This record gives sequence, C-alpha cells and structure tokens, in this order.
Amino acid sequence: MNAESLVPLTQCEWQYMSLSNGRLTDQERQLFSVVKHGDVPKAKYILQNEGNGVNCNLIYNHMGQQMTLLQLAAEADDYHMVKLLIDSGANRLDYPRPSNGVEDITDEDARFRRYVAISSPAYLSLAHRDPLLAAINLTGELRNVSESREINVTTQGRYNELRKTPEKYAVEILDCCVTSLEVKTLLLGNGDNRLKKGEMLRSAIAARNKEFIAHYKCQNIVRNIWHRGQPEWYRRNAIHWLIIYVLYCCLFYVILLPFFAIVYIVAPTCSLASILDSPKAKFITQMVSYVVFLILVLILNMLFDKYTGDDLLVLYVPLLLLALVYDIALLWAEMTQMMIYGPTKYFFDFWNYVDLLILFSFLVDISLRILHGYFLVDIPDSFFLFWFTWTGISITFACLRLMENLYLSSNLGPMMLMFSAMKADVVRFLVIFTFAVMSFAIGFYYIFDGVEKTQFNNFGTTIATLITAIFGGDPTNSLNVVVLVNNTSNELYDASALYKGLENSPTKMSSCGLPMVRTSSSEQLIPILLNRYLISKGIISEDELIRQNCHHNMDVPNISSNCININEK
Repeated sequence: MNAESLVPLTQCEWQYMSLSNGRLTDQERQLFSVVKHGDVPKAKYILQNEGNGVNCNLIYNHMGQQMTLLQLAAEADDYHMVKLLIDSGANRLDYPRPSNGVEDITDEDARFRRYVAISSPAYLSLAHRDPLLAAINLTGELRNVSESREINVTTQGRYNELRKTPEKYAVEILDCCVTSLEVKTLLLGNGDNRLKKGEMLRSAIAARNKEFIAHYKCQNIVRNIWHRGQPEWYRRNAIHWLIIYVLYCCLFYVILLPFFAIVYIVAPTCSLASILDSPKAKFITQMVSYVVFLILVLILNMLFDKYTGDDLLVLYVPLLLLALVYDIALLWAEMTQMMIYGPTKYFFDFWNYVDLLILFSFLVDISLRILHGYFLVDIPDSFFLFWFTWTGISITFACLRLMENLYLSSNLGPMMLMFSAMKADVVRFLVIFTFAVMSFAIGFYYIFDGVEKTQFNNFGTTIATLITAIFGGDPTNSLNVVVLVNNTSNELYDASALYKGLENSPTKMSSCGLPMVRTSSSEQLIPILLNRYLISKGIISEDELIRQNCHHNMDVPNISSNCININEK
C-alpha cells in the first residue's frame, strides 16, 4: 500500500522512510512493541534514556498497513501513552485523504483505522486546544465520509457507528459542567472572539449533532441568549401577560421600528438601541421588514397593475421607492451574512441561492417599473410576457419563503421537520409513480392509436388522462363506447350518447330496464339503461325486454320493489 495515497507525510517523514528504507532498528521495534502492549513506564524509559536513536514518529508496517506510534496508542484509547508520545514530540494525526472509489480494501481499512484513532477520547482530549470543537468538527467529517458516493454502501454502516464516539464525547463534556457559567464558557468562550460568534453552536448544527444541541444544559444557555434584553414579565403564564407582550412587540418592533433603527445606527451603545440588540429582537425586526417588503410588492403587482385611478397613482411612486429601499436593505443583509459565514459556507446552503434570486428579481422588476414609467427605457411587448411571468414566480417563492419561520413554532415546527425528512421518500415515490403511469400510457396508446374520438390516441393526452383519473377525474367522456347487441341482425350500435345522458340524468333504471330513483352512488346499474336505447331503436319489444330481464333477475331480493310502470312515467 502506498502511504502517500492515504495520508500526506511531512518532508522529515519521507526522508526517514527513504534513508531507513522502512527498516526499523532494534530499539524502534522494541518501542513499537511496548506501545502496542500499553507498557507506559517502559516506553518512557526507552524515549528518555535511548532517545538519541529512537524516532517517536516512526512509521511501522503493521499487518500490511503503515501507521505511527501515536495512531497505535490512540486506537487503543490509551490516555497515558498518548500523552507520553505527544509530550515526546509525536506529530498530530491528520485526516486521511478522501476515497477515490476504486482503491484497494487495505487502503479503506487503513483510512477507517486512522479515523478510529482520531475519534478516541484520549486523542481528542490531548491533541487539541479545544477538544469539544474538535469532536464536533470530527462528527461532521465522519458524516460527510459516510454520505460520500465514493464510500461503499456496505462500509457506510461502520462510519455511522464510529460517529457516535465523538458525539458521545461532546455530550459527556457538557455533562461535566455544573453551573450555567461553565456551560456558557464552554459554548461561547471567555474573551475569544471566534467563540463569541457562536462557532461552537454553528458547527454542532452543521454536524447535525442533535444530542448535543438538544441537551438541556445547552438549551438553557441558548434560551437565555435568545431572550436577552426582553422584559422580565414576558415569561409569566397568565394570558393577559401574553397579550401585553404581543402588544409590546407590535409597538417596539413594528410601529417604532424606523425610529429605533435610526437610533441603533447612530448610537449603537445607548440604552434605547439595546432594545434591538438581542437575537430575538433582531429576528423579529428582520421578519417584520421582510413581511412589509412582501406586502409592498403584492400591492404594486396586484393592486396598481389592475386599478389605474388617480387616487392610487398618487401613491404609486412613493411605494415603489419604498420597496426599492427595502429590497436594497435586504440584499445588504444577505451580503453581511455572506461576509460573516464566508462565501463557501454561505453558498453551500441552497436557500441562500433562493433568497438572492428573489431579491435580485424584485430589484430588476422595480427598476424596470421606474425606467419604463419615466419613459427612460422602451420595453418591447415580447418582453412583457416574460417579465410578468418571472415576477409571478418570484412572488410565489417569496411567499413560500415565509414558511421557514414555522420551524420556530412548537406546534408547526415538528411537522415542518417531518416534511423535510420525507423529501427523499417523496422523490422515490414520484419515480415509481412516473414509471407506473408511463407503462400504462404506453399500453393505452398502443391500443387506441388510430381510434378517433378518444383521448388515448395521443401519447401526451394519454398521460394527462391517466393522471386525472388517478386523482379523481372522470375520463369516460372521452371514450367512444360501442355495444354489441345479441339479436338477429348482429349489428353494432354506438351507445356513447346514452352513456353520457345517463351521467347527467337524475334517475337510474331498475334491473327490469325501467326508471328508478337514484338511491346511492354504489349502485352499478349503468349498463341496464341500454334497454331504453334498444327499445327506442326497435331492436326488441318493451314487453319482451321486461319479461326477459325480470326473468333473469327473479332471484335478486327486493328487485321488484324498484320497478315502476314505464307508462306512468
């Protein structure tokens, strides 16, 4: 196995491998054996007394796989041995290189063993300045490896099982905290700007470490941060306190929002600006701003485009400019978010693409309205159709984007999570559904190809008709029903008109061929109405038909009670 294909080696390590040609001295073999058996005192003696001829970063070919002493000790989760090797100058273990999908089984086993060593609690505790953040990042790394297409499906299971080790390690560290100050310091740091920005929680969310995020100690700190700056009485349970808090939010976060926003920009450290300086307040103000912008867009596109009265046109330009200001502000918020998270993480989220598409679409729409309204740009008629269609699509996505806020609801949030988890199942169902519909469509098209007066003689209409029938539609109006009557002439008679007349008729026929009041939708008496058609054509006499039908249905209970004299009708 080529070590370079799995783990990148340093220049010193490659120099050692080339000079020694992979051969170990007696002291190095003895040290490897001591580390393998976990004999810490003897390993310490060899490293201290015979250190001049021993390299603690030696690479040993063990069972066809090349590994270091630190990896061997970390795989055994030997805390004291790992500490001894790190203190002696052993290099930290790097993540193995991604799989190329065509490598040997030995390489795959070597990669997994490297991850086992990196995931050991002993190595996480001693090899990293921030063990908790390292464990959370490792959880995300193992999840990405298990979901990689280059990894064999049968191998994903053991990576998923290994991922539980750093997840459990992170939760156990959280359990060791006693006070809220310890948990807050663990999550947010103490004077570290990197941790103050919430990298720990963001990394846990990105790694989908649910046990860590849902831990009651973590949730307690997150809840306190979320409600920071809110009035103390908002948590009271009485209904009148809830009503007062709603009125409080409407006053400060909706009505007085422009005033507080100006104060926050001019003097962000004053007491009035502190009302907006909390995560919950920022979320509410951003949601209110987006809703106001959406209302302005709906008014401009649904009200002013249909009514052109003078009283409305007076407000058109001010509302248009106000919508433009909101759109630019929301775009600036997206740019700020991209600068905070970085372009890589920002564009990794699909919904950020949707947000940019919506905002840029409305920016173009508002700009074209201004330019076209002041006759600065002459827009051709052919472009109007595309313009209005694209704006309609943007409005639809902008309204649906509000559903993201439903995740915060304790009632609707779980349902939204269930729908998100069902995306893969919905795609699988649509694939099977499409395959089944296409199979039947091909069969019906083959049967009815060339037949007139039917929806099944065209492949496109065949698919549409089948889908309509599956979801409750009635495709029978497109069928050309032909009935073979068993008489002496053996002629064919078209019964389509009779069939369609039956669907619109308030009455049904009894099994004797006579009219009957419709009693339930479960009665399947449609074919019997053909008797009236046979009588009208003179194919069979009325008395003979009644006598034959009633004779054949003598054993049917209560059938005679439904018969009515046709002359009376």
